[in-house]
Amino acid sequence: MAELRHGYSLSYPVESESPRGVVLDLDGPIWKNNQVSADAIDLVATLRQFSIPFAILTNDCSISRASLVEDLASFSLVVDAQTLLTPSVIFAEAAVNFGIRSIAYVGSTSAAQDLQPEISLIRQGLADAVVIGDVFDDYNREQLDYAARLALRGVPVYALQRKYLWSDDGQMRLDVGFWVAGFEAATATAIQTVGKPAPGAYRSALQHIGLGDESASHCWMVSDQVEPDLNGAAQFGLRTVLVSKELQNCNSLDSIVVKDLGQLSDLIIRFATSKHS
Repeated sequence: MAELRHGYSLSYPVESESPRGVVLDLDGPIWKNNQVSADAIDLVATLRQFSIPFAILTNDCSISRASLVEDLASFSLVVDAQTLLTPSVIFAEAAVNFGIRSIAYVGSTSAAQDLQPEISLIRQGLADAVVIGDVFDDYNREQLDYAARLALRGVPVYALQRKYLWSDDGQMRLDVGFWVAGFEAATATAIQTVGKPAPGAYRSALQHIGLGDESASHCWMVSDQVEPDLNGAAQFGLRTVLVSKELQNCNSLDSIVVKDLGQLSDLIIRFATSKHS
């Protein structure tokens, strides 16, 4: 077990080998201030160079996967659509296995594209489930009331994510958890979460890079957020990488801590080349 200390803050010994797969948080490390970081482009190139499969995971449920892929490409980060996982995509894939064919959906019209055609979005009658997404820009009182009536009848309710606050440009904003908490309190319903930190989010990411749960300890989850991203990843069994310019230790998670994705790219190169030296 070799311990690497060349400019990297490591809170546990890391064997000198590349991860079998990498899950990258989109919001923060890759996409920040409405643009893609140059370090993110270099990291993706490094992962491809050494044939390390990767997935990009986001809790953004305000926009479709296709639109996100276009946004990334406009900044020269070209990824296949199957590489990028939104909560809507994760739910649609899992719903088929649970026999969910119709839902009362409260959320973004754009993100709804990722729920179809596998799932029917209905506005009346009995649905198999209620799904709450980003309501801020697509608020519909009638649909919200319909979803609440279904919840009160015992129809299961899912939240695409439930974080309370988010910040991209230094300004704190309310997040989807604002709506989820209110809906949960009003209907006395236990709402299940789809996106991070739910285990299904990380499981879906591994499946998309061709790996199962048993490979989690050999894969890395990369994020600048301890909560919910890295805590959830650690509980699932993934190794965690915290991106933080302060290089603070995250001893509770035994995370690798790097100041940016450029430093992480260098670390992966060292791991990948050391086995040939």
